[in-house]
Amino acid sequence: MDIFSRMTAPDLAEQTKSTAPSAEAGLQPRPAEASGQVAPAKRRQTWIGLQRAAQLSAIGIFVILLGAFLQAARVVVMPVASAIVIGLMLSPLARWASRYRIPPTISAILAVVFFLVLIQFALIAVAAPLITILNHAPDIADNIRQKLEAFDPILNGVRNLQAQIAPSSGDLGSLSLPKPDLASWASSVVGLLTPAAGEIVIFLATLFLYLISREQLRRNLILMASDSLARLRAIRVFNEVEEKLVRYIGTVAVINLVMGLLTALGTYLLGYPNPALLGALEFVCAFVPYLGAAFMLMVLAFVGLITFSGWHQTLLAVGLFLAMVTCEGQVITPNIVGHRFTTSPLTIFLALAFWTWLWGPVGTFLSVPFVLIGVAVVNHFFPDDAAVLPK
Repeated sequence: MDIFSRMTAPDLAEQTKSTAPSAEAGLQPRPAEASGQVAPAKRRQTWIGLQRAAQLSAIGIFVILLGAFLQAARVVVMPVASAIVIGLMLSPLARWASRYRIPPTISAILAVVFFLVLIQFALIAVAAPLITILNHAPDIADNIRQKLEAFDPILNGVRNLQAQIAPSSGDLGSLSLPKPDLASWASSVVGLLTPAAGEIVIFLATLFLYLISREQLRRNLILMASDSLARLRAIRVFNEVEEKLVRYIGTVAVINLVMGLLTALGTYLLGYPNPALLGALEFVCAFVPYLGAAFMLMVLAFVGLITFSGWHQTLLAVGLFLAMVTCEGQVITPNIVGHRFTTSPLTIFLALAFWTWLWGPVGTFLSVPFVLIGVAVVNHFFPDDAAVLPK
């Protein structure tokens, strides 16, 4: 007998129930994974991610190469960039000269001469304390020697300790300094001054040529835009950059003036001679970040050593000035510039750190103008449609 004939009716019903789901499952449509509809979407997302990673990698490589180029070509790029930034700051004077029918060549010559006069005034203000120190060099040496006599007990204790630890190593007093080689010193000074002189020549020539051809250069850059909207944005960028740079140099001048007044007041209260000259010197030196503060610190120390018989007034003046300069450079200036020009103080601080590392004091001076120029370009050419956040 056949196997199906031996199955009872309940068995057949049970077999039918057990096979029905599989048949029904075979009639249902396959999932999306089985049909291959999700695989192209995943591949598309992977491709978009790879494209973004490639773009970020290209931007990172470009930034690294740009930094290396700016560091390698700093002898040329740094004075050219400085001249263009200062030329943008002098744009109101150039417009004022053109309003009174003064030729661009004459106004450029006057601007360069005015800048040279400022440099000469700064050099005179810096050289005056140096000349005073050189004229009183013997008195300074005697005064310093007398002040250092207070450390004789400490030095004697160090000598005794050295004799007990290593008797054969000699005495501290027997140490002799090598004689200075004037020829090598002079050659090193000349080697430092030669690139600086070349950079000054490049700076003055670029500033003069920029002021002469400022309007033509601006017109050519605006006409390079593809359409009228881009040209209008370029005009707005130029106007905003010039306005912000003029406001920035005015803000820095006011901050430096306050620093000079505080220096004059502090040196007057501490009994320093000629506090007005010291305040004027601080006003000039404050335009040269870090190096100006270091030079002013040395001037205060030397003048204090000449003037006072003790240490406390000199140390107090140096400590107060160091605290004031640190607070101004790290807190006051970044916050004032950031709030005045709607820029993050963190951005200002990072720009100061980066450009100081790259170009030194000149980079410190140019860091904030570079940030202002970059913010103006981004705001006008890459506008951000800010989303309305829920309250």
